[in-house]
Amino acid sequence: MRFNKEKAKKETIKHCRHQIPRSSISIARQLKKKVAGFYPNSPPKKITPLMKKNILGPLEEDGFLIKYTPEKTSWKKARLLLTLYHEKGKPKPRKITELYQTNFLYLEDTVFPLIKNLPKPEPELNLDLVVLLSKFKKTETYTWDLLNLLLAASKEEDQLRIYLYKLPIDYNKIEILERILEYGKEYTHIQFPFKPDQENAKNFLRKITEF
Repeated sequence: MRFNKEKAKKETIKHCRHQIPRSSISIARQLKKKVAGFYPNSPPKKITPLMKKNILGPLEEDGFLIKYTPEKTSWKKARLLLTLYHEKGKPKPRKITELYQTNFLYLEDTVFPLIKNLPKPEPELNLDLVVLLSKFKKTETYTWDLLNLLLAASKEEDQLRIYLYKLPIDYNKIEILERILEYGKEYTHIQFPFKPDQENAKNFLRKITEF
């Protein structure tokens, strides 16, 4: 391979930070535009098997990407989003058997290195959270702030839940943010080299919901 694999991974994460899940063909086209030397003489359809092996597979394994496939309950919703919001002037998506979306923990570039192998959210939960969180503001340390929120919720979910209802946001957003707090239970038994900061968690909730 004559292209920069790390750049290809970064561009894939960036391309899949979208409310609409991306097909492998869409990702291949994007990488051919953004990454020098990315299979320049091969059409997107021909390179998808290699791309899945060298880029998409490792990203999914490390937890950066979430994959939606027909056997999962999330597939119907993911496929419907793709159909409803495809770009005008482009062929309607057909014969698609998998879609990709960035893990909701990585919806923003961070000034810190990304950490991998965090617990993966259920595909349908990720689909819902990406749609909602894309409407919220992001902090410069988004991944770490969101991780701190999950860890804080794993310890004192009720306090953060009460704080949510003090924020000037509508109930629908509160409901989804409550789902994030509930997801913090997945982090109860995971050891990290820092303790969760409740005040930081509250400040993060306030910052991302400011108008």
